Amino acid sequence: MSRLPDLPLQTVIDLLRKYGYSEMQRNGRYIHLRHADDDIVITIPNRTKVHGAILRSALCQGGIPEKDFIEGLKGIIPVFGKDSVIAHVDILGFKSLLTEAKKSESKFDEVLNHYHSALRSAFSSIESMTERRHKFNWRHICHVRVYTDNLLFISELGNQTEGEADFGQTIDEIAMYQLELAIRGYFVRGGIVVEKCYCDEVTVFSPALADTEGIEKSAYFPRITLESSAKEKYLRYLKWYRDPAFCYFADTIIIDPDGTWFINYLYILRRFSDDMLDMMERHGEKLPVSEGPYFPAAISELHQHRDHIKKRLTEFEDNPVVFRKYLWLACYHNWFCSKYFSEDGDAEISGVGTTLTFESCFAAKSKVNHTN
Repeated sequence: MSRLPDLPLQTVIDLLRKYGYSEMQRNGRYIHLRHADDDIVITIPNRTKVHGAILRSALCQGGIPEKDFIEGLKGIIPVFGKDSVIAHVDILGFKSLLTEAKKSESKFDEVLNHYHSALRSAFSSIESMTERRHKFNWRHICHVRVYTDNLLFISELGNQTEGEADFGQTIDEIAMYQLELAIRGYFVRGGIVVEKCYCDEVTVFSPALADTEGIEKSAYFPRITLESSAKEKYLRYLKWYRDPAFCYFADTIIIDPDGTWFINYLYILRRFSDDMLDMMERHGEKLPVSEGPYFPAAISELHQHRDHIKKRLTEFEDNPVVFRKYLWLACYHNWFCSKYFSEDGDAEISGVGTTLTFESCFAAKSKVNHTN
């Protein structure tokens, strides 16, 4: 639960006035405020400052949502940054989209609506997850900002277990967003840092934003990478686990042969399948993976992912710089299919001619431990 700050008495009275409360009685110990319409009375101590816990009780008395009250404090009391997961991502080929949109008014509408629909779908996919996750701690919401071809994710790390749960769940949300865009034909690249940040509906402020272009370029291929600060934080969490089976996000981050750590966003499909299998097992059902009720939907999305990559490979076969990026993506897709969905022989992209093998982050953790 978020912590209300201790506030000057007059600040509290002024804010309560906005909710229809006015002072009705004051003595040496207490101040009583009554609502103009329904005669509800709030009592607060007559002191220089009102303690946060007492203020929470007063808000409950008056039926005032704590979230709304804290929103009203912005601009009145100082705000502070906290260590946060920050992901800066851009959409590949966005300039081509804008060029296409210039061709005619109807083309503009077509491109806009397809792009807008993809973004809305991606946002909706994480919105319900975010609401469930933050039901009892609304301040730790993963903020998403979209401007031109840039996406910005910011999620505050809590104090419990050094923010491990918040880190893992934020990576999940980013992966879900990335997957939803990819199956609609929008591939992204970017990077993740852990840095002090402040974010609300008006302001985003962090030193990490000074090098967003460098973060994007370091990814190069269509992937969201962990920069050094995020990798260090992730490695610290991994050291707490002896067995990857007990680590919630063991498969969410994998390592490219070039040594780059990045989000294994297709694993969202597999995680859903594993959850379904676990549920069926608890109910005594024993089904092969390919016969699970989740399988058609997961395979359908995997096939959409495959088809969009094939289209890009054909589109850019005469542009070696861009083609190389989608060739890498095809290798990642095929590796994922062979590792997690080998039951479907149709999911892979044929004729790629190149294979890549990606490494578990636990293997890297073992190397670090051995070196140390």
